[in-house]
Amino acid sequence: MDTFDIDRQSSGGHLTFGRGIHQCIGQPIARLEAESLISALARKVFAIERAGEPVPMLNNTLRGFTSIPVRPEGGLRWAAG
Repeated sequence: MDTFDIDRQSSGGHLTFGRGIHQCIGQPIARLEAESLISALARKVFAIERAGEPVPMLNNTLRGFTSIPVRPEGGLRWAAG
């Protein structure tokens, strides 16, 4: 079949960010946002502990997690100033 059908049923039901030269242009921004969030949290707490089992993302070609439950441990650190 030589036609593009956006409504086709054989797409596997998913889209991906891709990788290499075919990666989504927003992927580096999403990674930077996640790194910034985790870094800011790590500066405010004494430890970040796992609060449950990670839930794997079910996908034939990608590896990752749907969720990774965590909790801050040891209270908050307050910066002076």
